[in-house]
Amino acid sequence: MTIFKNIEIFLPFCIAIGLGTYLVSDYAINQQTRSTSIIRKVKFLGADAPTISETELEPTSHNFQRKLAMKTKLLSLSFALACAFSNTALAMTQVEYKTQKDTISGDYKVSRDKCESLKANAKDICISEAKGVEKIAKAELEASYEPTVRHTEKVGIAKGDAAYDTAKEKCDDVSGNAKTICKKEAKAIHVTALDEARVARVSAETGKTNTDMRNMANKDENEANYKAAAARCDSMSGASKDTCASETKLKFGIK
Repeated sequence: MTIFKNIEIFLPFCIAIGLGTYLVSDYAINQQTRSTSIIRKVKFLGADAPTISETELEPTSHNFQRKLAMKTKLLSLSFALACAFSNTALAMTQVEYKTQKDTISGDYKVSRDKCESLKANAKDICISEAKGVEKIAKAELEASYEPTVRHTEKVGIAKGDAAYDTAKEKCDDVSGNAKTICKKEAKAIHVTALDEARVARVSAETGKTNTDMRNMANKDENEANYKAAAARCDSMSGASKDTCASETKLKFGIK
């Protein structure tokens, strides 16, 4: 099991438990110092002088360094134990991971079996939807089990792919130009989903937006959306079609 799968979740627990143990250890050290000191009494004129411990007779800097070293060791141990405890309590174990993976596969089989009663394209759509749900669930499981920006990107890609595959199947319900428009619109949505997932991943890795990648994504998305809009113009004729084509090019900045 990977330690600290999600540091944003575990770190507060490490700090809280570690500092709590530190305060307890600080109190224990002070108590031990008092209890182990050897008291010497100096008599003067038959009367007891003020009580002085050997600890108090030690050089101040030496005493401070000794106590600081003890506290540091206890604090380090506290953090180690706290982090180990939080990881055990909160991180997904291999057993839990396998159980959820089996559940996803089982759910897919149930959904897939329900498609058998359908016919023609309705069945194809049903199967595509079942596969899409499974694909997304698996990607989300991996992201939960091992949280990384790469796995987060894969979740976005899985969602985009699943939506696109099902959209293409639905487009088969229509024909002619309507089918062309349907597929190009589905493609535009797919391109946007993939580009945004990649841009988000790079931003998360570097802590800032990659300008070149952002501009490239905008260009790809704009081109895909233009093709979808241009396909709608193809359903027209004459002056209306020409006007639609010109306005569409102007809208998307196409020369």
